[in-house]
Amino acid sequence: MKPDSFSHLEEMLNTRMKQMNPREIRYWQVKRFMELTRHIYRFSSECSECLKFRTEIPSLAGGVDRLFEVAASERIRYEQLSDEMLKHLRHRHGLYTKKHFITTYSVLGMMGGVIGGALVAWMIQSMASEPPLHIFRYAVLLGWLAGLVTGRITGYRKDRKVEREGRQI
Repeated sequence: MKPDSFSHLEEMLNTRMKQMNPREIRYWQVKRFMELTRHIYRFSSECSECLKFRTEIPSLAGGVDRLFEVAASERIRYEQLSDEMLKHLRHRHGLYTKKHFITTYSVLGMMGGVIGGALVAWMIQSMASEPPLHIFRYAVLLGWLAGLVTGRITGYRKDRKVEREGRQI
């Protein structure tokens, strides 16, 4: 086992995690960091950006158990590196986190449903001689609900497809 291999880094992170409080592990998303690192190491032979990330990872991973004690600049760098790795893996390698599309499509569906409900209410109110004032409230609420349900179903299908293709982090 080479010292720069992922299995060495994973062993070091697992050792550090044993010294950490479970709440700190969740707060700092250490398991997510380890999963991102696994993919960075996998693609580093063919991607120059992954290779650049690979050189930065060991210095941060070594101090992951002391993130609450170190200077704010190191904590910020750890968070920035995690976010940059996630963004890179998503855009360059087509990998997505669990429930990525469910959340994205739910928000888009809700926004579209509210706009659609407001347009329907406006059309109903403009055609009626004495429009009921509560129609706007109910149309927007119904549009929001329809958009949420539609977005969740569409996002769930897309997440399942990504998972079957093995592109899920």
